[in-house]
Amino acid sequence: MATLRINRAKIDSLLGQALKVAIADLDASFTAVIESSLFAWPNFTNRVNGQTVGSPRDIVDTGEFRDSQSYTAINPLLYRFVWAIEYALVILYGYTTRAGNTYAARDWIAETLKQVSFEEIFADAARRFFR
Repeated sequence: MATLRINRAKIDSLLGQALKVAIADLDASFTAVIESSLFAWPNFTNRVNGQTVGSPRDIVDTGEFRDSQSYTAINPLLYRFVWAIEYALVILYGYTTRAGNTYAARDWIAETLKQVSFEEIFADAARRFFR
């Protein structure tokens, strides 16, 4: 007769390490989609300082949006991504001004998750730790 002892703490630790690697890869994937030409902006924009910026532009623009991207560990097996710039929701959901000007939604999150499989990223990372 054989007794199998499972070291749950070790399994949780290895899963946490694999998730940490997978989250860093997902972070890079979000950045790549944000920087891609997929979300080109075909219009002109008048900035507050009076400068007019032409086309083509993308959601990176001045870099503030892309640079506001961060993630934090809530616990070893749960992470939160944040884009901490006041207009991130305008980019994500779009916007219509009082004057009727429409800014299209540019959902970089859904697009990233269409392009990469987080499950596969995590599985690849886990394989490295469970050898």
